[in-house]
Amino acid sequence: MDYTSRNILVMCILTFIEVMTFISSIDISFKKYHHDFRLEGYKCVPNETIFEIDNVDPVECGRLCYLNSICAKIFYQPNSHKCIGCGHQLSPTDNYETLPGSMSYTSEYETDCKHILESRRAVPNGLYEIGLWMSKKIITVFCDMNTEGGGWTVFHRRIDGTTDFYRNFSEYENGFGSPNGEFWLGLKYIQEIASQGTTEIRLEMTRENGEEGFETYKDFKLVNGADYTLFVQRHTASAPTDTEQTLHTNILSEAFSFASTAGWPFSTYDRDKDSDERRNYAVEHHGAWWYAVGSGVNLNGKYCRPGTRCNDGVSGLTGHYHFGFAKDESLKSSRMLIRRV
Repeated sequence: MDYTSRNILVMCILTFIEVMTFISSIDISFKKYHHDFRLEGYKCVPNETIFEIDNVDPVECGRLCYLNSICAKIFYQPNSHKCIGCGHQLSPTDNYETLPGSMSYTSEYETDCKHILESRRAVPNGLYEIGLWMSKKIITVFCDMNTEGGGWTVFHRRIDGTTDFYRNFSEYENGFGSPNGEFWLGLKYIQEIASQGTTEIRLEMTRENGEEGFETYKDFKLVNGADYTLFVQRHTASAPTDTEQTLHTNILSEAFSFASTAGWPFSTYDRDKDSDERRNYAVEHHGAWWYAVGSGVNLNGKYCRPGTRCNDGVSGLTGHYHFGFAKDESLKSSRMLIRRV
């Protein structure tokens, strides 16, 4: 295929995709693609391949990817008319298989899990790559697409104590752990994702006996630059009172809620920002949090045996707890999630 013909083909595919994007706007769904010259001559590896079809024209190839909710990239080989749809936006550092003569088209990165839900319609829970809206950095996040309508970006998860959360400030700023297991996304990423617009936050806690509780706030952000000062407004709290775990409002204690330390910077053992110059509450609570005079919530504290009281015998409570939900009982699991309103 000569250079002129190749350019015509590229324009045809891109024009089709733009037309489909316009038509789909009546469903409030948008997806844009661009020609990725860096990946010409390759195709995605088998475990990222959504479909691979021979004898397909380029317009049909674009349509197949557009209509597939988890297709984010296509590779098209003009000579053999082979169309390959891939499951996420592979970067040039990923592993590929060669496909001589192929062309690559990539959807633009969504900026959070709500954006993914809006642009791809029905999508499952799982790992996705997003492009942060200001820094343009590409990161992998875990998206909850089921809870309360979905579109939640999960930034904290604890389930079994396999990941140590007693970390320094740099680690809390940049993130640690595995999004498929226990992890903290990173303060700088949480701050940027939440800065796109009004953002709600949800805290979920589970006790050893299986009871669940949650808190939600309709306006969450981290302000004052690298201090990552907590700002939240409008509180709703719930906890179960029966075996069916029906949720009832206003069970959680306001005095020991997440919002009780709003207005305070984030503290770690090596960066003390709490209200008491004589004490370091991150050290005393064996955690990292928005401490004022301590905190009734310590979801980044030491993971102790669920259902027990975790106390070092010197400073008091050091565990993974939410006092407003389960008093000083060590929790079994917790999550923190954010979503644009």
